[in-house]
Amino acid sequence: MRGADPSHGMCGAEIGSDAESRPEEAWGTGLHCCQQCGSLYLHEVPFLRSDHAGRT
Repeated sequence: MRGADPSHGMCGAEIGSDAESRPEEAWGTGLHCCQQCGSLYLHEVPFLRSDHAGRT
């Protein structure tokens, strides 16, 4: 979700007050999110190969 409105996801859907959250660095490590939010996130965050060196 974007930081501007924590009660709604990037897609505009309302997020429950008991929804799981994690820091941005943990994105993609098992956290459930909708396909639209995931797609928007991936298009907004640059992939830096050096950040992923040695990971499989």
